[in-house]
Parts: sequence; structure tokens; C-alpha cells
Amino acid sequence: MNDEGQERSKSAGSSVLELVVIVAVALGLALLIQALVVKPYRIPSESMVPTLQVGQRVLVNRLAPRFGD
Repeated sequence: MNDEGQERSKSAGSSVLELVVIVAVALGLALLIQALVVKPYRIPSESMVPTLQVGQRVLVNRLAPRFGD
């Protein structure tokens, strides 16, 4: 019975470690995508009305300046 308890403890520990690794990889990928591919912005003022409204969110393509249109 003691061996079974140790196996469950190891299994729970490895599950937590796996979850932490998955979250860290997902966060790293999200930050990398934001830094290199697209960046979200919120329109703060009326300077772009009527094209964009105050409070709208846009994604800016960060690859176009590097590779052209």
C-alpha cells in the first residue's frame, strides 16, 4: 500500500509539472507572437473617426514592414 501511495504522489507531482510546462510554453508563444507577428492596440482617441471608433481594438501586422506588401 505504501508503494501505491508513492506512485500516486509521483503521478500528481508530474501532472502539476506538466501543467506548469504547458502554461509556460503557451505564455512564451503568446509573447513571441505579439513581439514578432501581430500586436494588439486599442484606439484611444477620435483622431481616426470615422474609419476607426474610440475603444475599438485592432491587430497590427508586424511582418509587412520587413517583407513588403
